[in-house]
Amino acid sequence: MPEVDQGAKGSDATQTAEAIQELEQDVDQTSSRATVASESLGNIRRQLSAQGLNLRGDIAVAEETMKVNLDKARQALQNGDTKNARRYLNIARAQTEKIEKFLGH
Repeated sequence: MPEVDQGAKGSDATQTAEAIQELEQDVDQTSSRATVASESLGNIRRQLSAQGLNLRGDIAVAEETMKVNLDKARQALQNGDTKNARRYLNIARAQTEKIEKFLGH
């Protein structure tokens, strides 16, 4: 019967727990930035609407993509799927940065 190195197993579990915690912090930080960006876009939408105009289409799509992928990242993280959580988070973060650039943040 093969011997299992309990120290290596514990080390792997610790690394996994640390990776999940770091990913949770990244999701929270991106979520906060996304909320601020969406609120700013809402203000711009109201101003534009008063003038009979609409928000640029690419920015509206970026906002929706940001929200959808943040939700997917949260769900993947909740399911312990760190690989897909990171993938969705990266997509959401890229869209957040696009919106922040548009807003001048």
